[in-house]
Amino acid sequence: MGGRVVGINTVKVADAEGLGFAIPIDTISPVIENINANGYYNTSYLGVFGYDAQLKNIGKIKNGFYVQDVAKNSPAEKIGLIAGDVILSINNNAVDGTLKLKKQLYKNYAGNQIEIRVERESEEILLKPTLAEHPCCYKAQPISYFNFE
Repeated sequence: MGGRVVGINTVKVADAEGLGFAIPIDTISPVIENINANGYYNTSYLGVFGYDAQLKNIGKIKNGFYVQDVAKNSPAEKIGLIAGDVILSINNNAVDGTLKLKKQLYKNYAGNQIEIRVERESEEILLKPTLAEHPCCYKAQPISYFNFE
């Protein structure tokens, strides 16, 4: 009603009436801010695959991102993140699931070192990976046609 963007459409199911998927604006806003400030955005890369911890029956953990797998030669592998770890926070910002993990990664850039608090076998540890550029993405060029001056 207020004319605000609440999400950005990503996929529409052609065979289903009104069924589509969107990225919540709170998740993608760091990318939009970076594009507005710099004219481009390169996706940062940690190299973890997984899902919200509450989807996995892993005992007392109710929040976080459950690491199912770690990509070879990724920043995550280089600092010792392993399958079974649960990411609880990035740079002291709670990660209570996949969307929060993505939002925290979108706030950072390739080359940035971040602090990740992880629960491993009922013990919390602090890891400090340096993010890389996403291996599947090209290096973005500045966008000049969004300049309204």
